[in-house]
Amino acid sequence: MQVTQPGGAPVDPPSAEPGRSADTPAPAGAAAPDVPGDTPAQGTLPAAGPAPATGEIPSLRTARRTGLIDQVIEQLREQIVAGTWPIGGRIPTEAELAQLTGTSRNTVREAVQSLVHAGLLERRQGSGTYVLAASELAGAVSRRVAGAHQHHILEVRRALEVGAARLAAQRRTTEDVARMRELIDARNAAAERGDLTGVARNDFALHRAIGQAAHNPVLNELYEHFLDAVYDSILHSTLRGRAQNPGEHVGLVEAISDHDGDRAASEAACDLDHVLQVEGRDGEESPGTAGHGAPG
Repeated sequence: MQVTQPGGAPVDPPSAEPGRSADTPAPAGAAAPDVPGDTPAQGTLPAAGPAPATGEIPSLRTARRTGLIDQVIEQLREQIVAGTWPIGGRIPTEAELAQLTGTSRNTVREAVQSLVHAGLLERRQGSGTYVLAASELAGAVSRRVAGAHQHHILEVRRALEVGAARLAAQRRTTEDVARMRELIDARNAAAERGDLTGVARNDFALHRAIGQAAHNPVLNELYEHFLDAVYDSILHSTLRGRAQNPGEHVGLVEAISDHDGDRAASEAACDLDHVLQVEGRDGEESPGTAGHGAPG
């Protein structure tokens, strides 16, 4: 494994002693040699503490490299989650990441590959490595719903949104309800202009606002990771010419405003059951995700 000197030049770690490679564990009681350069730069990754005064060998010394990779993985994940490297953006090169983390390119390569397997990053031949998702859950959901059929996506939407509507009725704030009503007005205004994309965007934002009004962080995170599929589902139905009803979702929002959980759940179920019936009647077979992605 190549490691890096403090000055930045790569060197090979020396063998502990003639006849034994650097990767071979030292005999019991022997002091393990330090490997120059493959430790974190000061202020970037925590360095190992000094050896105990008793001279005893730390029991986890042989796991040092694995722990270093884990630390680099966590640093890269933090940059993705914080939005420093946005979804769709290219991350720094291996050489740049090695310099930033004070580790070798081999360590960085293994850390990046781990995040590729987790679905957060994607390698593109000849182009670089790009951010695919902001969390493992988002990556898993995106992979699972890619190419899924409309009917299946609608069934999952129904399961999530009926529960979200019930919780929203119990926990909504005055601001939550005002936002929902604004979005209904904006959707109807777009319909009057014949702006079908605007109808879909505002209808999508309304569903998202109802999910957020449930004020359940676990449900909200799950729903947020499903939003691309929700938007494509709404856009798909809208562009296929489903009749626009200015009163659609008004009863749902009023039930949420009235703190009536049963009625809110019933309204949400009724809305989606109607769409499911239309899709079933039309014999929809095309994939549900058209790749538009949810608007920000």
